[in-house]
Amino acid sequence: FSAASAAAGGSRRGFIVTTIRTQLRGIAATLGSSIGWAFKPRRAEFLMRDIVASSPDGILVIDRHGKVRSANPAAERMLGQSGVEIAGAHLFDLMATASHQPPIHSLLAMSTAYRPTQIELTRPDGSTLMADVSLSRLPDRGGTEFVVLLHDITEMKRCEAELRLARDQAEAAS
Repeated sequence: FSAASAAAGGSRRGFIVTTIRTQLRGIAATLGSSIGWAFKPRRAEFLMRDIVASSPDGILVIDRHGKVRSANPAAERMLGQSGVEIAGAHLFDLMATASHQPPIHSLLAMSTAYRPTQIELTRPDGSTLMADVSLSRLPDRGGTEFVVLLHDITEMKRCEAELRLARDQAEAAS
């Protein structure tokens, strides 16, 4: 070996070692952040609780019989009842109004619908709101629990009605 080839080989070997170390540090950092979340399930649980609690949409968890097991604050507000009052009630009883009686059919069939159902909900105080209601089966619960999403569309429906009225008045004037 000449001194030049040893120096070239040494610097090449040093470059390879440095490159491998850098790659291993990157892999360790990636695994460390993933493992960090895996070993901190409480952190993820608190994050999910905060997301559900702060959601502007109502979220209900119901069992396979349609009985409400839990409700977030938005669902309480939308339904005009506390979580204690909602818990144990049947989903269809919460959605039934004089103008709408939900069909009593399989919750599983509802969970496979492609679009939300628009329903006018009547609160115990008599006030109403329009909501998009969608239902999904919770995958890790063996088909025994569902999540119901309630999205308030009252303002959107009011604007649509105003636009229809304005259109009809414009057509009548012409």
